[in-house]
Amino acid sequence: MRTDPRVGAAFFKAHGHGNDYLVFEEGSDLTLSPDRIRGLCDRWRGVGGDGIVVVGPGSDGYAANLRMFNPDGSEFERSGNGLRVAALWLRDQGRVGRDPFRVMVSGDEIEMVVGEGSVPTVRVDMGPVTFPQGPPFVRPGVVDAMGQVPIEVGVEALPVAVGNPHAVVFGPGWGRVDLARVGPLVSGHASFPEGTNVQIVHEVGDRSLSILIWERGVGRTTASGTSACAAAAAAVCTHRIASGPVDVTMEGGSFRVTVDESFRVVLEGPVEAVCSGWVDERWRLWAGEP
Repeated sequence: MRTDPRVGAAFFKAHGHGNDYLVFEEGSDLTLSPDRIRGLCDRWRGVGGDGIVVVGPGSDGYAANLRMFNPDGSEFERSGNGLRVAALWLRDQGRVGRDPFRVMVSGDEIEMVVGEGSVPTVRVDMGPVTFPQGPPFVRPGVVDAMGQVPIEVGVEALPVAVGNPHAVVFGPGWGRVDLARVGPLVSGHASFPEGTNVQIVHEVGDRSLSILIWERGVGRTTASGTSACAAAAAAVCTHRIASGPVDVTMEGGSFRVTVDESFRVVLEGPVEAVCSGWVDERWRLWAGEP
């Protein structure tokens, strides 16, 4: 059963190609219930964000333990951009330096390193990508002989796990209209019992991809680190592109994803700080905080 985290009132906001996260440290000022998460992520009545990362104390050689939440209030496994935003916060707090460091998220060990500069490149070793054919991310018996899930509208989705669920659809020449049609259908399809993030790969080059993204719990998204990893791994798996570095272009910008022959992926891209602040006590009282 989920336990709502208690956090301090201070927050940090940063984004990777427009995909923005709020970082809170564990504390005693505010309980992050689903309603309060929705309120904080609201872009008109709250701070605004595509999600929240809660940073807990590290242990056993880890710089921190992280939890991640969608703007609809649900907790989820991991986000490439959420990880990278948290990495920048850890550097700015002086808790990590120039060397690679490790964090824990959803029981997984993740290694990261933050580059130099005011808008640094943050590299994350996302670990091995898999192509699930059963629980927890895929319903038993729905994957066909090609490793794909047929969807009623004639779409075939390749399940990919990057610590969280993805479904990659290859749709050459497809655009936003197709994303609006296919994204929510696949994301909430019964074949994916925990829901899934959806990527439409609409252009494939020699060492590059262009994708559109529909995020579980969010909707259309301009950028996503795990989506870039899933799309690159799917392109390698289906022999559309060779293993190695792949430039993945999204609506918000490009990430470099390196996929090795064992499908271990490394994600690289810029992170830009936006602001820091405190959740006002009056908002906390309005949101029902005792």
